[in-house]
Amino acid sequence: MSVTKIKLNKTVFNPKSTANLIDTSFKDLIKLKKPVNIKKFFNVYDELFDEIPKNGEKSHHELINQSTEYLNNNVDKLDQVLDKLYEEIEKKEDEISSKDPSLIKENIFYPNNTFLRTHAWEIEVINSLPQGLPIWVMQEGFKREFKNYETYKSVKKALGFDLETPDLEICEKVGIGELNKIPTGPDIKEDSYLNRPVGEDRDIDYTLGDILDYYSAQITCLEENMCKIKHYTLSGVTSRRNIDPGETIQVYYRKNDPYTPGSNDGMVWREGYMKEDYTHPEGTPTAYFNS
Repeated sequence: MSVTKIKLNKTVFNPKSTANLIDTSFKDLIKLKKPVNIKKFFNVYDELFDEIPKNGEKSHHELINQSTEYLNNNVDKLDQVLDKLYEEIEKKEDEISSKDPSLIKENIFYPNNTFLRTHAWEIEVINSLPQGLPIWVMQEGFKREFKNYETYKSVKKALGFDLETPDLEICEKVGIGELNKIPTGPDIKEDSYLNRPVGEDRDIDYTLGDILDYYSAQITCLEENMCKIKHYTLSGVTSRRNIDPGETIQVYYRKNDPYTPGSNDGMVWREGYMKEDYTHPEGTPTAYFNS
């Protein structure tokens, strides 16, 4: 019986190099989680939206704060605005502390250099531009009335307004009651009065009758058809009104036509049979018109 020799070859690994040749992890035994992407995140977020608490840890409020900090580079925009406002306040306080208190008085609603007028004024048309008084200018918290239109024009130009700009566009309209609440300074009769000290408040109350001549009347339509009127308002513009049969309306209109010197009728025309009961001027008798 012959003997067969079998050659066996054995490969021996150095322990130090084994880690480089053999994968010793347990990835085949453990099922790894799928990677989370943006789409999956929002899908899960939508599913859990109602379960997430509004406040506290892991809450909607925390998500908002984290996102806001990220978007604004950790600086909230509101804080930026507040910081800027605080800086402005500090600057103003510095300016105020460095000035004489008499130079910084100002009305909170009507700043210095504001022109004021009421809804009634005496109009004169010059070079196709309606102009007239009374007009006031705010100075150190006081209203000062111009008694000279040329002086008003000088101030108007000095404050940067074009002289061709209608006064109605640059004068702020205030009611008589509101006007009387503003402290009154000395009148401005000419240019030299502009630099006079404002002084103490003068106790002056204005009425519409102090400013211009006007009628206040209750007009009643006395016929079966509609009555119509056209009149100049206290501001000097025309207004058309329709009055139904038997209806009574309150109308304020100027005594004079502002565009026709010497005219004595601010009621341009009347159409129909009507009665006017006057509440101003006091003592004016009731009148009837049929046209």
